[in-house]
Amino acid sequence: MTSVGPIDLTRRWWKCRNGHENGGYLVDPSLGLEGSLSRLLQQQICLLGADVSFAKTRRWLVELQGLQIGEESVRLCCERHGVKMAAWQPTDKATTERFAQSEGDVEFFVDAGKVNTREEGWKDLKIASYQRRPRAEPAEPQAWCERELPKPTIRVAFASIATAKQFRRPWRRWAGRLGVRRIASIHALGDGVDLAKHRGGVGQVPGDAGRLPRVGAHRGGRARVVWSGIGRVECVPGERA
Repeated sequence: MTSVGPIDLTRRWWKCRNGHENGGYLVDPSLGLEGSLSRLLQQQICLLGADVSFAKTRRWLVELQGLQIGEESVRLCCERHGVKMAAWQPTDKATTERFAQSEGDVEFFVDAGKVNTREEGWKDLKIASYQRRPRAEPAEPQAWCERELPKPTIRVAFASIATAKQFRRPWRRWAGRLGVRRIASIHALGDGVDLAKHRGGVGQVPGDAGRLPRVGAHRGGRARVVWSGIGRVECVPGERA
C-alpha cells in the first residue's frame, strides 16, 4: 500500500536450499520497501497517529486519500517506529551537537497528560523538552505579560509513559548530552518548576546547586501570576507571561 493507493509488485523470494539462512525478498531494501506499507505512507501514518487516535488516523486516510487501512495496521506501524525512535534518540549526536551550538538561553519544560493504554488502562504520559531561546529586550516585570518573546532556535523533546520518579531519571543525562552543566543557566517555566521543586526533580539536572531557576510562571506561557527573584507580579488573565 502506498500513499496513492495499492500497487501490485511481483518479485522473487530467495532462500538457501540448505536451510542455513532465512528467506526473503532481498531486493526490497533497494526499493525502499518495508513490509506492506511504503515509507511515505508510514511517515503519514505516524504523523497522524502521534496527534490523534488510531481510529481517527484511519478515518483521515480513508476520507482524504481513499486508503483502506485497518486500525490495527495503523497501531502496529506507529508502535514499530516508536520502538525504533526510542532506541535511536539516546544515541543521536547530530541533534545534541546542534543544540550545543545554537543561540539562546536554555529553557526546560515538563508536563503530563492521560492516555488509555491497552494493558493497564489510563496512565500518565509525561513529556519534557529542553530548548534555546534568544533573550528578549529588557522589560520591567509589569510588562512581561504584554511582550512577545523570540521564537526558540532549537527544541529537543522526549516523552514516556512512566511514574514521576522514573521519568526524572534521564533529565541529568539529557542535560549533559546537550551541554547544559549548571542549573543556574536554565529557565524552567510552568509545570516544570512545580515538578522540579515539589517532587525532587531539581537534583536530576547537572550542576544543581539546590535551588530553582530564576523565573517560574504558573501554567506555562499564559499566566495570572509570575514568581521571580523580585517576588510576585500580577499579570492580566490569559495574557503571556
